[in-house]
Amino acid sequence: MKLLSLHDILPTSVSKQCMRRIIMLLLVMLMCAVDASPHTLRHSYFQNRAAALRQEALAAVPPSSYNPESVFLTTSHRWLTQTLDHFSPRESVRFSQRFFEFLDYFEAPNGPIFLIIWGESTCYGILNDYIAVLAKRFGAALVSLEHRYYGPSSPFQDLKTENLKYLNSKQALSDLATFRNHYQALINKRYKRSSNVDNLWFTFGGSYAGALSAWFWLKFPHLAQGGQVRWSRMCQCLARTERPCCISHEN
Repeated sequence: MKLLSLHDILPTSVSKQCMRRIIMLLLVMLMCAVDASPHTLRHSYFQNRAAALRQEALAAVPPSSYNPESVFLTTSHRWLTQTLDHFSPRESVRFSQRFFEFLDYFEAPNGPIFLIIWGESTCYGILNDYIAVLAKRFGAALVSLEHRYYGPSSPFQDLKTENLKYLNSKQALSDLATFRNHYQALINKRYKRSSNVDNLWFTFGGSYAGALSAWFWLKFPHLAQGGQVRWSRMCQCLARTERPCCISHEN
């Protein structure tokens, strides 16, 4: 795998302080790669740090207390008007897609934004898990978009075969790109910044959502600076790419 310099992966407008924080973030993400593909770095130091990080995350959610207040950082949601078919030049059908945000840890307005990609199930909120630990440590905003056709984010009440033709990973990736740009515009408006300012974005996902995480920053390299992939068949492929990533494969 080709090693990239900071100038390859970070926008030129990023401050030195922010760059240092992102370096730390990428190192911690690397620490999570306890048992990745043969092409990723393995070292007992990183394994020990990954174990410590997991323990810190587990401590944030006591196993004896599974209520919404402890399992989720937030269950409050907002809505995005989403395009049903991103690949039709004449498409005008829209549907409402639910998303969640948690800004308590966000070092506004320039902190990074962690996009937690939700997979093939209803999204009930933003989990109080290890990603939350990372967000608190690095001053990040946490956002998550519910996958189309799941929960109340379904464009159809009748899920007959004909209506399922828009349920695929390509449409889901375009949903994420649309949401990313929509939310960046919200942040810029909220903090009265120029419309052409971008925060640093990182994607997180596991299994199918892990594949979406990888595909997202491979397909849209201008929209995300890196990401994490867990428990995904994409791990072997990503080890041979030149994009910055953290690959974690745990059994």
